[in-house]
Amino acid sequence: MKISPFIVFAQKRDTLLEGCLLSSIAHAIMVSEYPDSSYEQSWDAGNYNIQDAEGNRGTISFNDKMVIGAFHALEYEEESLDLLKEVPKSILEYAEKETFQHLLDEDEVGVKPFVTSIFWSEYGDSFYSLLPEIEVIERGAFLIETQLKDIKSAKKHLIEYYNMNHNQAKLLELLFEKKVKNPSSEIVLTDQEIKLMGNAEVEGIIESKEFLREIGIVWN
Repeated sequence: MKISPFIVFAQKRDTLLEGCLLSSIAHAIMVSEYPDSSYEQSWDAGNYNIQDAEGNRGTISFNDKMVIGAFHALEYEEESLDLLKEVPKSILEYAEKETFQHLLDEDEVGVKPFVTSIFWSEYGDSFYSLLPEIEVIERGAFLIETQLKDIKSAKKHLIEYYNMNHNQAKLLELLFEKKVKNPSSEIVLTDQEIKLMGNAEVEGIIESKEFLREIGIVWN
């Protein structure tokens, strides 16, 4: 019997993308102080990757036509979704090439993607999933709770979460505005913006530079 997808989340594609960019910029600024947290977020072209200290992982893939979010929540890994055959063919084909490649793991059979929840959107429409929203969140999307907030609330949360000082919060605002206005253009940090980073250790600066480069922001 064919399963009808559920509509999940109130956000549209652009709102989620902005949420991921905002969180990425905050992470890039603060990883200069906390380099050991560098593993938590990364970008690989249009794939946004996030994970926590427990090993839960998620990837959101963005392209011009669709958005696909997939997650591997350890609590549910024994129940890796067997409903993927119900995902629209175009979505599944792209997910197998991009999204799922970041969720590979090994079991007794071999290497395969472990997917405990998935959602998708095409052409800016609503997000859909094979599971109700609460289950999508429980089975992995809790990792993007901040990214799913409205931008004002997300900024407030990130500033408090990272305990950002005034200069760091100002830099977050400046870089986010520039990135939203010019999402496809390379952004070069000014000397003044670099000063707002503060006096971090060399290891932290290296990690920060690398992560900023992944989202198209480079040091002068």
